[in-house]
Amino acid sequence: MTKKLQKFDLGDIQITHRAWQACSKAGVDTHTLLCKHQRGQWGSVAQTEAMSNAEAAATGTGQIIGVHFLDPEAVWIITRFGYGAPLTKVCMPVEYNAGR
Repeated sequence: MTKKLQKFDLGDIQITHRAWQACSKAGVDTHTLLCKHQRGQWGSVAQTEAMSNAEAAATGTGQIIGVHFLDPEAVWIITRFGYGAPLTKVCMPVEYNAGR
């Protein structure tokens, strides 16, 4: 039996211009990706990362990462907890450390 994941607070949402362009080019709506992220559909992450994500969603600590491949690029969605209000960033992998 699969345990149902509680939705978690995305907090403030930042979408980089490059990520928005990649989604737009691939015909993917960023709102849809964010809804999937919040429901526990984290795309192409390893099982250990998915378990860590589920723990972070349940406790509101740590971070949740989703990886979504949009031919030919990947977009990351990262929700970070523990620094005041949650923060969710949609970005390209090369942009992750920029402007944290």
